[in-house]
Amino acid sequence: MTGDDSYHAHCFKCRSCHNRIDELMFAKTSHGIYCMKCHHQRVARSRRHAQKQKERENAGREAKSHVHPIKEELVPPAVCTPFF
Repeated sequence: MTGDDSYHAHCFKCRSCHNRIDELMFAKTSHGIYCMKCHHQRVARSRRHAQKQKERENAGREAKSHVHPIKEELVPPAVCTPFF
């Protein structure tokens, strides 16, 4: 029994490796029930993905911050004529 759900002993299997869960240690997620080994692998994969995404976002911000302003001596002086 997990929370409000009940399972037959032969149905209580890890969603990933399909091995029966005989121990009392398991992880129940919105995607199903996992043995602890598979659950830890899923969490590690999720963390690696989040870290790579964060690195890509930071790299994009750094690329934008490396835009150099135009130096004033390279800009030709504006020629102004008065309006009458």
